[in-house]
Amino acid sequence: MMQRMRPKRGQNQRGKMGMVPLLACLGLWVFGVAPSHAVVTIRVATTDAFTGGDGSPAVPASMTVRLEREQPSEVATTVNFDLIFQTSQFDLNGTCDDSSSCRLSETCPNQGTCRFVPIRCQKDPRLTDHVLEVVPPDFQNVAEGEYRLRFALVTTTFLNPLPTLTDGALLTCTLPPQASAASGPQVVRFERLQVADNQIPARAVPSRIVLELGRIVVGARPTDTATPTATATPTATTATPTQTPPTPTPSLSPTSITPIPRTPCPSPRGAPAGPAVYLEDVVLASSGPVTLTVKLATGGREIVATQNDLELRGAITIDRVSNDRPDCTVNPALNKNGSAFGFLPAGCTAGTCTGIRAAIVSLDNLDPIPDGAVLYTCRATLADVEARVDVTNVAASDANGDPVPGVGARDGLVCVEPPPTPTPTVTRTATITPSPTVTVTGASPTPTPTVAVGSPTATATRTAPTGSPTPTGTATGVPSEGGDGCDCSVTSAERGWSSVWLLLPAVYLSWRRKRALAMPPME
Repeated sequence: MMQRMRPKRGQNQRGKMGMVPLLACLGLWVFGVAPSHAVVTIRVATTDAFTGGDGSPAVPASMTVRLEREQPSEVATTVNFDLIFQTSQFDLNGTCDDSSSCRLSETCPNQGTCRFVPIRCQKDPRLTDHVLEVVPPDFQNVAEGEYRLRFALVTTTFLNPLPTLTDGALLTCTLPPQASAASGPQVVRFERLQVADNQIPARAVPSRIVLELGRIVVGARPTDTATPTATATPTATTATPTQTPPTPTPSLSPTSITPIPRTPCPSPRGAPAGPAVYLEDVVLASSGPVTLTVKLATGGREIVATQNDLELRGAITIDRVSNDRPDCTVNPALNKNGSAFGFLPAGCTAGTCTGIRAAIVSLDNLDPIPDGAVLYTCRATLADVEARVDVTNVAASDANGDPVPGVGARDGLVCVEPPPTPTPTVTRTATITPSPTVTVTGASPTPTPTVAVGSPTATATRTAPTGSPTPTGTATGVPSEGGDGCDCSVTSAERGWSSVWLLLPAVYLSWRRKRALAMPPME
């Protein structure tokens, strides 16, 4: 075979014996050495949930998500992950922009969004520099009887370095049980945990999720029995009613909420400096078929052959051809007729493959590949509104068969452009309801012991002489919701993979998408 290799006219003889080391070079994979970091633990704990019974109301489970670092020096700024619940156990519903109940954004009117913040979930009040989003992706990608929720805690400050998260509670949620739920352990699983540090661009932080789950209990919650205590039952001898001025009780209520806009896809990036193999960003009008284009930036180096892997991140798959190979095609203008493609991992079947391997090489053509040239294209299918494809394990060779050092890689983003929506406007008005307070003086109480079961509550009963006026007062008011600022009155949701970010304010989400692109893949 080597004797048949002839360089094209104008090529020197250095290419004749270069193919053996060239092919050997292509068998060596370049692995980056990741910096050593302590592991950040995201601890998800739930309490028991009670379905209710015998006239007792159901009691939801309380879910708390905490951040725990192995070392105080570890830095974490952004956390996002998916939790998948059993619909037979929990009755989970969000709220559309018009306050109607929803399970997916696609069911909301006027392209609204389905949100779980703050109806079901709230961030910890100490996190003043972060925003919480809890949304159900429209592309659920789960088995029958399961329901996926996406959680994202991201910063709203754009200084470098970014504000960090300290150990402690990140968020809490309520999980109402189904009335028909069976008694037994709660079943919750997780997917796609990502934790990033405080740099721009962000770097991945090694992380894990620990689930500590309660149980589903059919019936009423047991009532605690308290020790009997004596409470006073005063008897008034003389009553002189006096009335104190009412104390106004303000309550804030949203009077106008318009939908939060979905974040546009980031503009496709240009070529990296090189030498590098990179995937072009793609912006689509809708999910479905998409062509992935892999290119080479030579950086001024002579490169005659390359190989790399494509790792699929998200709901995107590379199509297959009749011989069960990836539907990928080398650029015919390169005349690299020895090129080949295969699915990864080796031996995987349809639905289980996570990527492909591509080798762009020729046994009789040692012409350098031009800078910016398309190496190959692949037909793929996007089943979400966003996915990332990582370019990894890049190797390259020159015409002598020597490896080209320092060849990098850049991932590509496939994104569906969302329709524009108006900017949210929230107006709060204060409502004051005056209520009189009655003070009775001159009473001489005589204690009478009574037994209180449950949580002891002091009670008092006064009787006045016949003919004495007994004014009564009723205090009314709307208690203000807990939480911090906007989370008390604005809800949120998504439509698809990127919706964790789509539902945030547009100026922030655009930055966050760009930041996410720079994050290395999480294993």
